[in-house]
Amino acid sequence: MNTIHAHETKKKIIDVARKIFSENGFEGTSIRELAKQAEVNVAAINYHFGSKEQLFFFIIQDAITNLTLSLKLIYENHLLEKTNAEDFFLEVYRYFHKNSSDIVSTMKVLMSVPMTQKSEMRHVKEIEKGPPGTEYFEKVLIKNSPKEISAENLHWATTAIFSHITHKTIIMHTCISEEDKENPDYFCSDLDFENGVRKLIQSIFLFLKQ
Repeated sequence: MNTIHAHETKKKIIDVARKIFSENGFEGTSIRELAKQAEVNVAAINYHFGSKEQLFFFIIQDAITNLTLSLKLIYENHLLEKTNAEDFFLEVYRYFHKNSSDIVSTMKVLMSVPMTQKSEMRHVKEIEKGPPGTEYFEKVLIKNSPKEISAENLHWATTAIFSHITHKTIIMHTCISEEDKENPDYFCSDLDFENGVRKLIQSIFLFLKQ
């Protein structure tokens, strides 16, 4: 198979699979439907990925890798610009908001993992560690905390921040109309959500001081 053609075919399969898995879940997606929408044959999917299961896990791994790299870049820019912790987490929220379609699709794919496949998920190292990219959350929290943070409190804080930002991203993407977003008096405007992130960070640092 021509190398360029093989690369294009693989990319087409990935793009289609990401969309279908997020819409129909793992169980609701057939390998034949994937092949049909990607305009390839089933043999091509098996050639590149081995099975539907391996393609599914590739989609998850790819999403985790991309998100982790993006958060790493935000963290490195935070160090370069010497911004404070609140500004770092606001930039993370803005990144999530700007890329809300991809974030929501990734969350849908993760939530569609069937119980029979949970054991295989443990082989994805990033998932074992917790939300992707939160090692950079930890670095910022540790650097800006007035006292040493216990492992338990650090895990709680990073998970709380990631969950809050993800939740707000999903709400903004799926539940609020464009008209509402443009209304400055609407209680769930972009500015309101950013203020919510800032207040959360302030509250977490107050807790960590205790």
